[in-house]
Amino acid sequence: MSKIILVIFFTLLSFRLYSFRPRTIDTFQIHEMIAKMGVDESLLNFKNNFFKSIVFKDANTIYYNPEGTLMLFKIENNDSLIVLQLSKSIYHGHNFKRNLFTHGDTLFSYGGEGLFNVFPHLIFFEEKSSSWLKKEVINYPLTARKVVNSWKTKDKITVLLNHYSNEQANSNFAFNHFSLGEINLVTHTYKNLFDFTNQGDKELRINNGDFQFHSEKYDLMGFYNSNGTCRYQIFDKIKGELFEIPFLTTTPSINGINYLYIRDNQLFYRNKESYVDSIDLTKTEKLNVMNYFNFYRSKKNKSNKILYLIFISATFLILGLIIYIKNKQTFKSNSSYTNIEKILNTYKGNNISKDELDKILNIAHYSYETIKTKRSVLIKEINQRKKVNIVRVRKIDDKRYFEYQVN
Repeated sequence: MSKIILVIFFTLLSFRLYSFRPRTIDTFQIHEMIAKMGVDESLLNFKNNFFKSIVFKDANTIYYNPEGTLMLFKIENNDSLIVLQLSKSIYHGHNFKRNLFTHGDTLFSYGGEGLFNVFPHLIFFEEKSSSWLKKEVINYPLTARKVVNSWKTKDKITVLLNHYSNEQANSNFAFNHFSLGEINLVTHTYKNLFDFTNQGDKELRINNGDFQFHSEKYDLMGFYNSNGTCRYQIFDKIKGELFEIPFLTTTPSINGINYLYIRDNQLFYRNKESYVDSIDLTKTEKLNVMNYFNFYRSKKNKSNKILYLIFISATFLILGLIIYIKNKQTFKSNSSYTNIEKILNTYKGNNISKDELDKILNIAHYSYETIKTKRSVLIKEINQRKKVNIVRVRKIDDKRYFEYQVN
């Protein structure tokens, strides 16, 4: 009984791993069939761009969206090859390096650049109208300028956006603001995770490569060399980790007869003789590892430290200015009192009138009530300095009025 259970288990496991197994892709025949449709070959750049312009709907159905265009072909790769042109748009512009993916039965294209311009939005293909439509995303940043990186996992897209600044929307100096966020493909809402600043996006980008394959957990990219070899990188979309593996160091460029694909954690390579080899990505050695989640967080922390230092510096600067101004005012005040006291010393032992005292105190030009208040304050402060003493006394010849005695 236990043997039967084991056989069933391994049968189910084998079916799960091998249920997605792409057929041989005859690029020559596909190219020939598309050429007969009268498509401008210069827009396709078929030879160089085909394997970075396709995405699998299932093992036998491929969407082909030539990079930089809004043309779309559906390739049914069954016992007989069928190629259908779904979109005939001749648009050729800023959707190079876009992220092409499916969610459910819908094909999406996110971001892109070209023609000295960038496109930061999400579009989808509607088969009923044979057209690409913009998908409105709730809370999507109005300042979004460019999609630097994006990757889809289950029902969400993780995205690194570059922003315009609010002050200089058209200035090259405004392109140092970045944010990491998520787009929920079910609710079509955007959630910001954190922001940071960086000089340019070169070190932040994950390059797409000349060959691309997308699975739920991983993105596989291949970069062709002029000698026919290829360098491969794998991006773990759950961990945000980019790495290489020894298994792929000798793997040649993909041509459709041979092919690379990923199912769950298993990487498969089919050679030109249709022999399939595989390796478990969770158990193999990883080379040249780079965790982009941690890298972006470090940029966030660095930005926070810079803001903290700016705040501390500004605080000390303001305090310094306050102390300087206060000391300057104190010095000025002391100097002013010294001059007043020198004049008052010449009147020691004598009485002076209210008007004469106001002139000595430099307050005679104020209004009556202001003079009265300032005179009272100044007399008090001068007396506290104990250099001279001013006392209000009644006039000897007319007791109704007051004058001031200086001692």
